[in-house]
Amino acid sequence: MPVARGLYRRRSGWRASGLAAMACALGACAAPMPGEAVGVTAATSSDNRPTRGRDPWVFRCIFEDRTRMVLVAAGDGVWMAFNPATCAMAKVWRGDVLFRGKVWDFSQDNSIARGTV
Repeated sequence: MPVARGLYRRRSGWRASGLAAMACALGACAAPMPGEAVGVTAATSSDNRPTRGRDPWVFRCIFEDRTRMVLVAAGDGVWMAFNPATCAMAKVWRGDVLFRGKVWDFSQDNSIARGTV
């Protein structure tokens, strides 16, 4: 069993480093300025930070028949789909997301991307 535990640790380290790389690429690693409030709301256009397309701007869902996908609203109309199981960016597109499924409209369909890749 030591081999299985070692592989799991190594694999979980890859996942963590992949998510950290994605967060740094989005500019989320910037430290807040002194006296600045830290919250989960989207940044306003008067800040130097980018305006996020949605609040919350990172969430997990079933996306285009792939389970446990992380969707990121990177900017105004720019979306990214990240697969944490493989630490890979699955899709980047400009447009919108058609939110479908039991969480949003009680249907059996999955959420899909609308726009240009």
